[in-house]
Amino acid sequence: MSHPPTSHVRYDRRSDAIVVEFHNGSAFVVPARSLGGLANASGWEIAKVELLDGSALHWETLDLRHEIGLLMEGVFEAAASEVTQNPGGRPGAMKEPPPAVWVRPAIEFLSNNLPGDRESGFQHDFITAYQIGCETLVALGQADETTHGAVPRDNPVLPAVLPRWDDVAVAVIYLAAQNGLISFLASDDGASQPRGKRSRNLHQTTREMWAARSHPEVTSVFRSLGLLDGNEWAAASETILWRENPVEWRIDFKNDPRFIVTGVTPAP
Repeated sequence: MSHPPTSHVRYDRRSDAIVVEFHNGSAFVVPARSLGGLANASGWEIAKVELLDGSALHWETLDLRHEIGLLMEGVFEAAASEVTQNPGGRPGAMKEPPPAVWVRPAIEFLSNNLPGDRESGFQHDFITAYQIGCETLVALGQADETTHGAVPRDNPVLPAVLPRWDDVAVAVIYLAAQNGLISFLASDDGASQPRGKRSRNLHQTTREMWAARSHPEVTSVFRSLGLLDGNEWAAASETILWRENPVEWRIDFKNDPRFIVTGVTPAP
């Protein structure tokens, strides 16, 4: 968690602000109208705010959700909260978060964790995770490709067409794993963690994936990318984690029923 445990949330009509109270006695106050989706809402609608899993603000009537951690970091855009079916009918697929939520955090994470720096440039050392990280910064218009990495641009500008959100998420996970900022726990370790017990930076999933411990910096960027739902992996993270395929989890996604086509006779 990027904030103390929450205890209560309320709408203060006098100041037109949302007040999030924590168990340690502190509070976080944010102007209600500054939040995405609330600019034209009535006071009655704003007052319907409620806590969701202790980590998000939720307005059911407005179909709106804001992650408290992101609000405290100054990100006021609404998070994607709708659950939809994709054309293939895969259950549990979620809409990707809007670019305004994840682009900057992803750029900062990649820039801060690649070998080298913004002054001298980034070196990929011919390591896959670093190569992907450099390529992602280039695709995001933040750097120019070189033989050995990437050189940050003096005046970076986001491209008209952004790289795919899931590709950026994979780049972040690869880099985090390469730098030891996330460790995937073996299935036996995950099973020993009680389902209802959650500790800082330990994310227990309910989607046949196990747990991982991550550095707070990684947790923050994962939240902005929509990979976490509270302290659990979100539905949107499933296929992204298939691409990482942690050996500790022993994921057998090729035998997942959603990959098996019934009624087809195998070729001889």
